[in-house]
Amino acid sequence: MNPSRWYVSAGKERLSIDTLRTKLRQELPPHALAGWLLSEKQNQPDQVWLHFLDSKDKKESVILLNPYTGKILGVLSENRSDSFYGWMLKLHYSLFMDSFGYFLTGLFGVIFIFQGISGMILYRNIWQNLFRLRTNQSFRTYFSDLHKLVGMFSLVFNISLGFTGAWWNAQAIVGLLFSQEERKVGKFFKESVSVDSFIKRT
Repeated sequence: MNPSRWYVSAGKERLSIDTLRTKLRQELPPHALAGWLLSEKQNQPDQVWLHFLDSKDKKESVILLNPYTGKILGVLSENRSDSFYGWMLKLHYSLFMDSFGYFLTGLFGVIFIFQGISGMILYRNIWQNLFRLRTNQSFRTYFSDLHKLVGMFSLVFNISLGFTGAWWNAQAIVGLLFSQEERKVGKFFKESVSVDSFIKRT
């Protein structure tokens, strides 16, 4: 990422939001304004969230905007798929296998749930010997005790992790299989509405 895009020369006074919006409409393709983050520092750009209406994938983008001149410093992809964060996100959700990956990781979540439940059933009487670690016996016995101890303490967390992962991916799978309607991006409010007037009222 180019650091210069995140730095601006502080001016005497920033332009109004309405003036900046006009400049964006003049320089960018048709779009819908989704959000605006005003910079807290005088030497940093504003971040403006836009939906480009003529985009096929309808992805949201973040515009880095100089609040003193209205100059566009850069455009960031909101999904950040080209960054390390995006790479890790794809690995976590789909193992880089797209739709099949969503199904596979969802299945892993279900297996995780059943492993937790089966552990509760198998070791339902473990509480009386929960903290027993037989270090004077074989490694097999010691690691068996350690497995039970760690498993019981992480049981609630593991079941919650498996359930939320399976549920999240199940929603994605259903959406991929049954959603035939093209996602439409409309305008959130009329272009004639003054953002500056809203700010003054708050």
